[in-house]
Amino acid sequence: MLDFVFDAPKKREDAAIAVLLNHFDDLEESRVVKKIGKGIADCLKNALVAEDIKSGSKAVLKTYHGEVPCFAFEVDDEHPLKFGAKIYSSLRKYMNATLYVMDKLSGEYMEKLLIGMENANYSFDKYMTKKKPEDFDKLETVNLINAQQPDMEKIAALTNAVRYARDLGNEPANRLTPYEFIKDVERLNYLDLDIEILDEEAMKQENFGLALAVAQGSCNPPYTAVLQWHGNPKKKEFDCGLVGKGVIYDSGGLSLKTASQMRSMKQDMSGAADVVSVMKAAALQKLPLNLVAVVTMVENMPSANSYKVDDILTSMSGQTVEVLNTDAEGRLALADALWYIQKRFKVKTLIDIATLTGAASVVFGGLYAAILGNDDKLIQSLMKSGETVDELLWQLPMNPEYDKWINSSVADMQNIGKRGKAGTATAAAFLQRFIHKSTKWAHLDIAGCECDEKTQVSTGFGVMLLCDYIEKLC
Repeated sequence: MLDFVFDAPKKREDAAIAVLLNHFDDLEESRVVKKIGKGIADCLKNALVAEDIKSGSKAVLKTYHGEVPCFAFEVDDEHPLKFGAKIYSSLRKYMNATLYVMDKLSGEYMEKLLIGMENANYSFDKYMTKKKPEDFDKLETVNLINAQQPDMEKIAALTNAVRYARDLGNEPANRLTPYEFIKDVERLNYLDLDIEILDEEAMKQENFGLALAVAQGSCNPPYTAVLQWHGNPKKKEFDCGLVGKGVIYDSGGLSLKTASQMRSMKQDMSGAADVVSVMKAAALQKLPLNLVAVVTMVENMPSANSYKVDDILTSMSGQTVEVLNTDAEGRLALADALWYIQKRFKVKTLIDIATLTGAASVVFGGLYAAILGNDDKLIQSLMKSGETVDELLWQLPMNPEYDKWINSSVADMQNIGKRGKAGTATAAAFLQRFIHKSTKWAHLDIAGCECDEKTQVSTGFGVMLLCDYIEKLC
């Protein structure tokens, strides 16, 4: 994590200086000149004239005072997380930087700004053997002057959780098998999380019929992890239940994907990574509420043992499913996990998150995630949290007609709807058949949001959103 130092008493020689202003015109004000020094102020003003940058442009102003690089930024009032990432991008090649905050920014704003900087300070390069030292980011220490200090423990917990989800999402499937994922989850018991692991035999005893069918084509056996956080021991009930899709790798099974479609399918477990990371964040902050999470880890692979098109499967709920496409596997694994968490823990509020349908990616292009469910108040709360942390959700309808599209002529339902039509909504309709009528439920389809389109690096989308929602429950 970056070392954020607030109003260090001793003057230090920094490799870079940055000034945060409401407007570039503020460089003319005496209070600004007094704080940053006349030499730096004059350099920035000269650069402003030379580059013909107008105040209000939100551009980055860069110049040099001697050998010291100097930057000026106009504060982005609406997007502090993105603004923090922008600042980090400018300063990342310098080991130390001093940030002058010329107008008081709220503690909440500073919290998001620093989270934005820290989240931008991420790379996944553990498997690079020839990367040169000069190619790595250097920024280590940021000295903040005239800034309100936010809750640094909260910032550390949230950014740690995002980093954890990204690390899990970026691991290749030959390194992160279902077993290795589970072993990683077990290491979180140091946080006083109650962690229980169901192996394949235990899953058979609990009748995970759909999830086990998906997993049967892989040489790597399935597992289910149950995580509980009891931050309010005086209360027996859980404030919220979380379920994440944990398809460690999705080849499509016998309904095999093309090579290009398999790209980034190592991240088809991003929902599970998010859920585990949110539980970690709650435990790190010792949030005073009770949470339970269930994540089922499977691989969807083609082999002589794979489940097949036309198979009829029996779910944990007792409902039967006709398989029309083995590449619609995520909803199968989720269905059993959703039923299990309701049956065992009697959760009243339930959220699942999954890279579920290519249709969501096609519709939103990774700019939004889809949200559907049976409780408008829950959906609106999650959408508000998404706006707060720049992880945007867009609600799609749960029209009863979509439910009819998954009726089967030989079983209770089929695992896909009409070809090429409303794939995200029919997938949600499938999941809803495994939701108790008394349960408030929201489904987040984050397909397209889970990885950066250019770099294919995991984004951890959903962690900040769910953490914000859960914090508000407190």
